[in-house]
Amino acid sequence: MAIRAPPLPLSLPNDDDLHSLAGCSSTARSETHSDSSSTHLLPPLGLTIPIALLMLNKLTKQLNGEDWSWNNLNTLCWAIGSISGSMVEEQENKFLVMVIRDLLNLYEITKGKDNKAVIASNIMYVVGQYPRFLRAHWKFLKTVVNKLFEFMHEMHPGVQDMACDTFLKIVQKCKRKFVTQQVGENEPFVSELLTNLATTILDLEPHQIQIEPG
Repeated sequence: MAIRAPPLPLSLPNDDDLHSLAGCSSTARSETHSDSSSTHLLPPLGLTIPIALLMLNKLTKQLNGEDWSWNNLNTLCWAIGSISGSMVEEQENKFLVMVIRDLLNLYEITKGKDNKAVIASNIMYVVGQYPRFLRAHWKFLKTVVNKLFEFMHEMHPGVQDMACDTFLKIVQKCKRKFVTQQVGENEPFVSELLTNLATTILDLEPHQIQIEPG
């Protein structure tokens, strides 16, 4: 599904939200491990992780409008990204697919280009936080990267930074996918990237082009 709305900045949670969520991050990770054998399943996909179920419930409230706001969605997506790697792969895949499905549904039903732009940016942020999923789904990975390249040409403040940061994370975590020729491709993806590099970085600032790993 193409995301055609021009993106707006992916606003970070405010300082209080960041402090609160950061304090809960290690707890959330430990909960996902310790409760992975829970018998309380989420039909029909069999998710057994309470924190994941909680986040999906909060995402449902975004869909039905009960909790919809830019800040609430940004904060929720930050939290979703923060538990990446804390579930077994099968459960994480199911969780992420459900998150992406709901975010795409939210994008579809939400009115207004600005609102759609915030949702689109959050989709890119979330998928960039799940490299294990990206490594296992080459075509999806390539689609995400190409969408990030589109975002690198957007002039809204913050969007280019988000695109560059997310691309850097993906490259660091999925580097073998870029240098190895994938099934159905004529060359390694890195060759295509280098061919189009001048066009890709045309609208970026020097500090974005020379970004260093954190």
